[in-house]
Amino acid sequence: MRESTSESATASPGRANRFTGVEFADTKVTGWRGRSGHRQAHAPSPPRLVRSAGDTLPRPDHSQPYFSPMTRLLTWDDCRNARHIGGYETIDGRFTSDRGLIRADSLARLTNLGRRAVVEHGVSLIVDLRGDDELNRDPNPFGDRRHRVSGLEYVNLPIIDITNTDALRALDYRAGPIGYYPTILTHFQRQIGRVATAIASANDGPVVIHCHAGKDRTGIVVGVLLALVGVPDHTIASDYAESEVNLSGIYRQWLESTPGLTMTELVSPAPVMLQLLALLHGRHGGPESYLRHAGVAPGDISVLRDRLLV
Repeated sequence: MRESTSESATASPGRANRFTGVEFADTKVTGWRGRSGHRQAHAPSPPRLVRSAGDTLPRPDHSQPYFSPMTRLLTWDDCRNARHIGGYETIDGRFTSDRGLIRADSLARLTNLGRRAVVEHGVSLIVDLRGDDELNRDPNPFGDRRHRVSGLEYVNLPIIDITNTDALRALDYRAGPIGYYPTILTHFQRQIGRVATAIASANDGPVVIHCHAGKDRTGIVVGVLLALVGVPDHTIASDYAESEVNLSGIYRQWLESTPGLTMTELVSPAPVMLQLLALLHGRHGGPESYLRHAGVAPGDISVLRDRLLV
């Protein structure tokens, strides 16, 4: 999705896209069709999920490592895609923590009730991945020094470096996520590294990272971090695809209010994340190598693992 005016203004319209169509069923992507018209990939099976105590108790039981997609969602009025990443099993049998990292869409949408919910959740740091133009248009309520909350820090770390004109020209938004995710992963590596370092350096308490929709820039960062702690690729892809379910109710509003925006830019099909993870493991040597080359210190990589796992 075009999440920044400065990004989309320089996007290149001409890059080839290996995916030429999307199948929809109740707004959820079930597969991609290639140029031949044959289905090339299905969304992977969801990870093993067990109902959480959070379904029935006012506050989640943080000793219980299992969550369903619904119990990951946080009631932060009026965010649509705020959710923790807890309960995913890693390849070595551990589980991700529900108190480590929260991914979200823009906190600028929060009502007073929603802002209070963020504070009451015990959030220690909010990392806003949006650019200056987005911040000017939709300011972050926690970025206003007049309304700072004790114990809750805010930092703006844009993923898109608008001074990198070559990378900006390579961002092909009209092709959908597959047209710009690889460019972001490869050419904005340092920016992703700064986000990882900020998370590792945060005080105790959940860290929130968000962009506009909480699926593209946020999805790439979360994908790298989940891969770092050993969450299987198909599980990461399923987590990524949840954004499409959570945001489907607001798609029409975005399409009507954003000239030139297409449904192709809004979807978050699991195969796109699988292809991005293949690039991470292949060209970049895996998540740890990627983060080291992004400038993240070895000690901070260890802290990230400790923070994100139970």
